[in-house]
Amino acid sequence: MLAASALGCGGIDTASITGTQWQAIDVAGQAPIAGKEPTITLGPGKVSGSAGCNDYASTSFVIEGDRILTGGLGTGATVCKDPRLMAVEEAYYKTLLNVERIEFRGGLLVLSGTGGELVFRRIQGSVR
Repeated sequence: MLAASALGCGGIDTASITGTQWQAIDVAGQAPIAGKEPTITLGPGKVSGSAGCNDYASTSFVIEGDRILTGGLGTGATVCKDPRLMAVEEAYYKTLLNVERIEFRGGLLVLSGTGGELVFRRIQGSVR
């Protein structure tokens, strides 16, 4: 799966989020499966993580003004054995590939766009 995405940054200090790791608590309105929550690590130089079953990574992570550009996303091709996990993973990728905005709401990282919202909490011990 390959695609490009641009995230509007809206005044976020990008230096403060580069290198941080986040765990999804909401995937386009769905609760992730406990113990298999999608994750995202923001740079430096790429976006990577797990969608719950398969890992993914972008080819680049570039900040230009108020936009964050991610290059194509490469993903694993393992079929999740649990249909609930597969549904969350599909929703995660669909939403992630359509992200247009990035913001913080009460300490949570929110990525949103035409596919809905991904809401993350910071993973303890994350850089910065």
